[in-house]
Amino acid sequence: MKYAFRILVREKTFSIVAVVTLGLGIGAVTAVFSVVDNVLLKPIMYRDPARLYTATESAPQVAHLYPRLPVNAAHFSWWRKQCVSCLQGALLRPDAFNLTDGEPERLSGVSTTWELFQVLGVEAQLGRTFTESDDQPGNNKYVVITDGLWRRRFNADRGIVGKPVQLYGEPHVIIGVLPAGFRFMRGQQLGPVLRLPERVEIFKPLGLDWEKQRRAGSHSYLSLIRLRPAATIDQAQSEMTAAIVDAGREVGMDLKAHLTPLQEQMTGSSRSSLWMLFVAVGAVLLIVCVNLGNLMFVRSTGRLRDAAICFALGATRTQVFKPIVAESLIVAFAGGSLGVLTAYAAVRLLVGTAPVDIPRLDEVHLNFETLLFAFLVSTVCGVFCGSWPAWRLGRYNLTDGLKPGSRPATDTTAQLRMRQWLVGLEVALSTGLLILAGLLGVSFFRLMNVERGFEVEHIATADITLPLIRYSKDEQIVAFHRQMLEKLATLPGTKAVALVSTLPLRGENFGNVITKEGDTRPPLERPLAEYRLISSDYFQTMGIPLRIGRLPQASDLIHKKVALLSESAASKVWPGENPVGKRIKDNERTEMVEVIGVVADVRTNGLDKQPPLMVYVPYWDQVYWLGRPLPNISYIVRTSHDPSTMGNAFLSTLRSVDSELPLTRVRSMREIMTESLGLRRFRTLLAAAFAGSALLLVCVGIYGVLSYTVTRRTTELGIRTALGAQAPFIMLSVLQQGLKPVAVGLIAGVFGASWIGRLLSGLFFGVSAHDPLTIFLVVFLELGVAVVACWIPARRASRLDPMTALRNE
Repeated sequence: MKYAFRILVREKTFSIVAVVTLGLGIGAVTAVFSVVDNVLLKPIMYRDPARLYTATESAPQVAHLYPRLPVNAAHFSWWRKQCVSCLQGALLRPDAFNLTDGEPERLSGVSTTWELFQVLGVEAQLGRTFTESDDQPGNNKYVVITDGLWRRRFNADRGIVGKPVQLYGEPHVIIGVLPAGFRFMRGQQLGPVLRLPERVEIFKPLGLDWEKQRRAGSHSYLSLIRLRPAATIDQAQSEMTAAIVDAGREVGMDLKAHLTPLQEQMTGSSRSSLWMLFVAVGAVLLIVCVNLGNLMFVRSTGRLRDAAICFALGATRTQVFKPIVAESLIVAFAGGSLGVLTAYAAVRLLVGTAPVDIPRLDEVHLNFETLLFAFLVSTVCGVFCGSWPAWRLGRYNLTDGLKPGSRPATDTTAQLRMRQWLVGLEVALSTGLLILAGLLGVSFFRLMNVERGFEVEHIATADITLPLIRYSKDEQIVAFHRQMLEKLATLPGTKAVALVSTLPLRGENFGNVITKEGDTRPPLERPLAEYRLISSDYFQTMGIPLRIGRLPQASDLIHKKVALLSESAASKVWPGENPVGKRIKDNERTEMVEVIGVVADVRTNGLDKQPPLMVYVPYWDQVYWLGRPLPNISYIVRTSHDPSTMGNAFLSTLRSVDSELPLTRVRSMREIMTESLGLRRFRTLLAAAFAGSALLLVCVGIYGVLSYTVTRRTTELGIRTALGAQAPFIMLSVLQQGLKPVAVGLIAGVFGASWIGRLLSGLFFGVSAHDPLTIFLVVFLELGVAVVACWIPARRASRLDPMTALRNE
């Protein structure tokens, strides 16, 4: 080892390049492994997580729109009683709470049955969690808060337990504070349709009256189930399905219950993306190792005569070539140490820039498993980069190295073939990465330019929640919204204002069937649509085109109820007909409502999802359509100013109408759209970075191998030139030798990328896994880089002086 270390110190340039290159490669793969390990492999931070499941329902009658349905509250109550395999269960739904002690603040939280924390196996650090007595109808004014809220809003006051706080203007008792390490699910990590807040800070009992819950419909809740130790998922699903099958038959639905492991549900949307990135960075590291292996092989061949002398003096082959492996291991472990430091910085960068869609991201850090992984990777790289050159040199007849003129004028066929295979492998890997990165880039570009159905520029949005204690009547809510819209319209720079129950790209909220006049089909055979509450100027404010008909007017509040349909809904209900003037209703209402217009389709669940059927109804008819007042609403302002500067204007307007109401962060529609594409942008940028790194490494590898080959062929090329070979012939010969493995690698890379692309087709949008344009551009780019890498050694070979080449020999 000392001898190997002295050689590396003497050859500083090689050592620095090798350590830095390998360090960057090991750092990148270690950083991505850290994310994969913490997000996908490490068990979630709840008690006995292998027995935790999310529950959903399904029915083939609506599977084309909702493959999985949220849970009906009555069905959950039956699971409690009839599912023998279920140990515990919790029902929950996303909620928002207005904290009115001091400065009003809107808190994102969850309303849940009392068992939630028992199901998760979480205990409070202060006070207690819920008991059954806290979850009674009309007697559920208790809350449990997170450590973050306790420290931020209540200054970590340990005496807060048992004290009341004002939520919606009513006193609620704080009975517990959760541990600092507690992390709750977010987004769609518990199931479809219902979206949890990005940061849950407060929990409150639902206080449901189980006897009054509807047997069918009303799929409005998320659910967690903990199975008994000896129970299987199949047993539990069968028992849960048997409990709800009769309720489904009453409405013509074949209801089934489904359980999904909680960890799988939480990580499902990011799983394929993270594994793809891990494979991509692993391919880059493999290219690094191949390049270093080739470089060390080149260095070791220069020691062939020294090795022959040592062998003649009695040294064994192991003793002769041990320093080569030792050098490789020293370089690898030095690179691994640098890689750990690089990984630490890369993890912090990844956590800071990655989108919130990636679950458990705040848990990602370098731990013992990550350091062990870095050590194993370093060892493998060191053994590979050192053992291969030593093995290749071991096949030489070392006694021939002592003979005069024993150095061959050219490499052997086996040596050339081996280096060509390695170059071809590098090209294949980089081609595959470039094609996948190109497909992701095309997908992202097409998503950014897809027909959204709405505009995003110069539009500011803000959410509010009305306390139903003070706004218990429909007239009060309508009057509040009218005042808000009037005052917002007077703000400087305002061009249009509106409100909507759910903004575009925020998912679905209230679905029901569309029943046209005279339709006698069973409800489940009628079109299923998403219903939206809107104000009169919603479509002008959002830039949603009106196709035919008219928009809601103030007079509609007095004279009649009206509705508008999206284009897809209109064509589904009345194909080839003009729906204006015709009448519809949903499944629960008895009164028919006139359709007054048709508007463009709007993408609601994401830019990569097809627009759902939509029915738009005026917000002043909310009680008619929903059966209750809707407390949560979003305001929209189209302004000539920067939307990000609208926060104070929104807040002052709200304070002038109701001084106790809090306001959420004002966001522009551009921000909302950008956040919806966060995961796609993240994986596209990383894939592009890895593919670009691979391309650069391949360029260096091709140049290095061919440059070394030209050096080894100096005598041969000098003889050819002396015998009359012209410079173009020499250059063509070298280019042919360099580009032959490139062509083989390109073919293998294209086929490999097409095969892998089919496996990852769910990550693409508007482009197939074998898109010819993307493949052509990648091949053209790779060939161009290879030609440049080959041209420099080829040009040098064509200018060789034959006398100089022969004299050197």
